[in-house]
Amino acid sequence: MINFEELKTKTVDKKRFYVTPEGNEYPSITTILSPRNKAGIMKWRKRVGEKVANHICNKAATRGTKVHKMCEDFLNGENMNIIRKTFYHIVYLLS
Repeated sequence: MINFEELKTKTVDKKRFYVTPEGNEYPSITTILSPRNKAGIMKWRKRVGEKVANHICNKAATRGTKVHKMCEDFLNGENMNIIRKTFYHIVYLLS
């Protein structure tokens, strides 16, 4: 298990920042990605249709939540067998 100090967060103009014990502020990944041009995504949604786009987005969001949980469990030394199996599954899918 890795003991990380709990980071404080603050929100400025609807953007989340993590504040380290030293006072450094780092934007969340959502804050970093949100200003990106959404025109390409909207064009893709129109091309594939709302139903297909929603299905793909929901699958991706579910997968992202599971990977996030897997990373937390790894850092906490929990569920290591499940993490190992999931990691190998991800590597297999990407190869």
